[in-house]
Amino acid sequence: MGFVVLTRKIGSNQVRAIRINVSGTHEDMKRIEKEGRLDEWCADNLKCFADTFRKENIVAAHLHMNEETPHIHVTFVPIVKGERKRRKREEQTKKRYHKKPTDTVRLCADDIMTRLKLKSYQDTYAEAMAKYGLQRGKTARRLATRPRSSIIGIYRNSPTTSKRKWWTCNSKKKRHGRN
Repeated sequence: MGFVVLTRKIGSNQVRAIRINVSGTHEDMKRIEKEGRLDEWCADNLKCFADTFRKENIVAAHLHMNEETPHIHVTFVPIVKGERKRRKREEQTKKRYHKKPTDTVRLCADDIMTRLKLKSYQDTYAEAMAKYGLQRGKTARRLATRPRSSIIGIYRNSPTTSKRKWWTCNSKKKRHGRN
């Protein structure tokens, strides 16, 4: 598709870019680094994201090696083609004098970040990274059947968060940061 020109006005509250962080467990990433496959892992990540979100929409991809676990930050612009999901519903309720064309490109994070699409992104990413021994994390469905207190306990006792101090304030239901 090449260079894309948006013809619609960008709203002040629209999402202009989405950032995704990808990595594995500390042990898996150090193993990949020791085997000398980190460059290959990075290239496969870029290919996976180019296939998923289109190469033209990817703005930046940075490998971070300055922290304990190597990870990649990928930033892309949520440009989609086609009409809005709500358009059919709105057509039934009210008439518009000026109809927007349905086949133009538009900025829309809502179409890209639906619950089902996020799940499918994680599934396809896990398939693409399986050759490095990386596995998909637990699905929310398996965690949803547990009470909230046990999920917090699992999070607090996990080896990846043992060095950090996190706590939950029950009155405000917000997660607070490190000490």
